[in-house]
Amino acid sequence: MAGQIQINTTWCKGCGICVEFCPGKVLELFNGKVRMLYPEKCVKCGLCELRCPDYAIWLEADEGCAPQPGADDEDCAPQPGADDEAYAPQRGSAEKVNQND
Repeated sequence: MAGQIQINTTWCKGCGICVEFCPGKVLELFNGKVRMLYPEKCVKCGLCELRCPDYAIWLEADEGCAPQPGADDEDCAPQPGADDEAYAPQRGSAEKVNQND
């Protein structure tokens, strides 16, 4: 699974933008705050996160898993870490500048 929707009700101002943009209609406003109405029907598209002006709702990725474009929800790749050689900065790769010139 790609992750879970997280909601910070303290930040939510109840504008309803996320509710309107949700393609699965799994969100609702309740007492002026957004909440998940049907979490099992959420397709985890991230439109709610993208549209929320208050950053009150987001899709939290599963630990150790980064969704890949075009992949199924069950497919994921490891997230790059500091120990990953492909993502680590290369020592000595920067060209030295001679300040005496």
